[in-house]
Amino acid sequence: MTAERGSGAAALTIDARGLRCPRPLLLVRQGIARLAPGECLKVYADDPHAPYDLEVYCLRSGHCLRAERAAGGVFELVIEKAQAAR
Repeated sequence: MTAERGSGAAALTIDARGLRCPRPLLLVRQGIARLAPGECLKVYADDPHAPYDLEVYCLRSGHCLRAERAAGGVFELVIEKAQAAR
């Protein structure tokens, strides 16, 4: 996990490439816990199940999966932390 600074940048970036379920999800849960409501987390993952797992996690926890892009087998996902805990 690395912190990023600057306008429009994610507050935290997680590189989960090479990790398989459930590791990317566990790292995202740890990362989200470090963020303030409304801050964003960027995730890079190459597990083909990661987008689905993170989408379900976001739906259940109230976070917003704002962007998803795949290039060269790597998914780039941006998750915005929910304003209020569920």
